[in-house]
Amino acid sequence: MKLIALFCIAALPSLAVADWTADPSDKFQAKAGAAVESFRENIPRTEPFFANAYGYAIYPSIIRVGFGFGGAYGKGIVVAGDTLTGYTKYWQFTSGIQAGAKSFGMI
Repeated sequence: MKLIALFCIAALPSLAVADWTADPSDKFQAKAGAAVESFRENIPRTEPFFANAYGYAIYPSIIRVGFGFGGAYGKGIVVAGDTLTGYTKYWQFTSGIQAGAKSFGMI
């Protein structure tokens, strides 16, 4: 019976923890950390996402520009648990009736 209980406990998935802390000496990490805190403070419905996520990518600033044709570009970081695991890029191309520029953050 004890063997079955140990097997069941070992087979349970580990609890999700996505609680990363930015390195303040790295400007890009500090910007990404500020973006995470901004999402948590300004959009309360994102808190369950951070509480249950095993990892995420955060793009602190994506620039979108368009005039007829357009595009967007941004750099981000990938976090798994409490560890920075890498960097990522986002790009997008659009066409159609459009004009303007916009900057935004994205998880």
